[in-house]
Amino acid sequence: MPIQILPARLANQIAAGEVVERPASVVKELIENSLDADATQIEIDIDKGGAKCIRIKDNGNGVCKDQLTLALSRHATSKISNLDDLEAIVSLGFRGEALASVSSVSRLTFTSKPATQEQAWQAIAEGRDMQVQIQPAAHPQGTTVEVLDLFFNTPARRRFLKTEKTEFQHIDELVRRIALSRFEITFVLKHNGKIIRQYRAAQTQIQKEKRLAAICSDSFVKGALHFQNSDNDLHISGWICDSISARSLADVQYCYINGRVIRDKLINHAIRQVYAYSLPEGKFPAYVIYIRCEPAQVDVNVHPSKHEVRFHQARWVHDFIVSTLSETLSQSASSENVPLRPAAGKKTEHDYLPLQQNGSASEARYSKEPLFSNGSASYGNYAKTNLDPAQIDAYCDFVREAHQPIFESEHKHKDHAALGTFVSLIADDYGLLKLNPEQQLLNGTSPLLVLSLNRADAVVKQTQLFSAWSNGEVIAQPLLLPVRIQLTADLLQISSDFQQLFERLGFAFKIQANKLIISKVPAILRQMPVAKILPILLAYLGAVDKNMSGPQVNDFCAFLVKTSKQTVVDKKHWTLQNASLLLDLFVNLFPDDLKNQQEFLFNDPDLTLLLQGFSDE
Repeated sequence: MPIQILPARLANQIAAGEVVERPASVVKELIENSLDADATQIEIDIDKGGAKCIRIKDNGNGVCKDQLTLALSRHATSKISNLDDLEAIVSLGFRGEALASVSSVSRLTFTSKPATQEQAWQAIAEGRDMQVQIQPAAHPQGTTVEVLDLFFNTPARRRFLKTEKTEFQHIDELVRRIALSRFEITFVLKHNGKIIRQYRAAQTQIQKEKRLAAICSDSFVKGALHFQNSDNDLHISGWICDSISARSLADVQYCYINGRVIRDKLINHAIRQVYAYSLPEGKFPAYVIYIRCEPAQVDVNVHPSKHEVRFHQARWVHDFIVSTLSETLSQSASSENVPLRPAAGKKTEHDYLPLQQNGSASEARYSKEPLFSNGSASYGNYAKTNLDPAQIDAYCDFVREAHQPIFESEHKHKDHAALGTFVSLIADDYGLLKLNPEQQLLNGTSPLLVLSLNRADAVVKQTQLFSAWSNGEVIAQPLLLPVRIQLTADLLQISSDFQQLFERLGFAFKIQANKLIISKVPAILRQMPVAKILPILLAYLGAVDKNMSGPQVNDFCAFLVKTSKQTVVDKKHWTLQNASLLLDLFVNLFPDDLKNQQEFLFNDPDLTLLLQGFSDE
């Protein structure tokens, strides 16, 4: 068969295969045209799931008579005119294929009236040869596009349509997504002549939250955390749920780039990373996220439906999202947890007060001095008070009662048979444990123990890394985008000499010219800044023999964990939930050596005063 130019009708129907997947695809393209035309009110009228009729009416700028025919031509658009426009797209539509593709598989009527034109005009096109007929019409300012009998001339594609109910559900969800992107616009959705959705224009924060509740549910709004942050020309805002408000279905997950509804792999990866350790199994995060950046920094011309985008500085965007959402969740957790160590001069709802020395368990009397304050005086005062086990049990019950909402949540804390149970947090970095009867605290007999969470976390990670090296059971985390690090010749040689060691720990990289390209990292350290850490690790290995022994590898694992913690910008926020999970890991890793591990962990210099307060000395 010789090479030939495709007929216009056939070319348009091929293009329709990309643009028009189902009725919801038509609705999307037409609503985006209305938004680009500065409409403030959009009505969507659907009949029989969109297979029979789709009618979109707006009060936008309209199209003048002499451009109606051109509007239905392929690759005709008013939104870009040169290559520079393509590199900085600010409109939702720009390809100039929507109306031509839709008209090639339907009976389309396009009626419009701009403000500068006294008479409205109507263009009619059908799928056969797509000849456009122009005639006068009665219409207020704006545009109405009517699409009848979708796929009437392509029966094979019409057979792929689902039931009327299913197709309308796709349209309903599409309108919901778009309504969340433009609060200032009124949307009305009808199906078979009945109003199904009506989203009035929202200007105030209260009105916006009402629309948010109507689309995402009241429960989402009640548990949602509002956030906003900026970094140069990158702005992010919206609402996310905390771990307690996670949902059983991934039904509230909306993301927008410069007002465009998108489903982007990079952003999804960042959100998964934020919630990696905080969500219970089978639960999904809920979020509505708006990202704004310079149009030149994002390429929206990578997919026919424009659902996917490509960032020029993907790593920057990814890390900015992770840090912003992590900080939002951390601040929320801090405000929800009742602190065991109140700020100076500020009383909390439950001030934790120690029992008087001569009090009994049944007649507990509390001093007026908080157990913990910002100064160290109360530590010393409390260290002089000797409490018997019955008094301490009464105190623990008091603390537990104060934290009743937390303990009665669905994330109840487990009883750790080998050690004990977390009661509360101290100064965000330490956990207060109530030991099981068979356990002792160092040289005393107190049932209370203070655990350095950061040190315990470091020991657990170090042990897991060394175990992966010893057993070959490495768990690596692929990076969404490879990290490229430019190194000196000496460091590149060291990376080559110790490549097997890195691979057994979970790293994967290759050397290319004077750069190290990292594609995987150990899963337990996936939040570490790889570009900062690798040169430090290589410098450490430069002073070590290539044939490392087991103890040397263990020391290297400890150095790796320590370095990763020192270089992470966002400090890990501890909650009772993830502290309890850490204790699970700790007990499982050291079931037969808890005494030695206690001596190692709990002799932290920072804990000296705290430990004195719970000892019998």
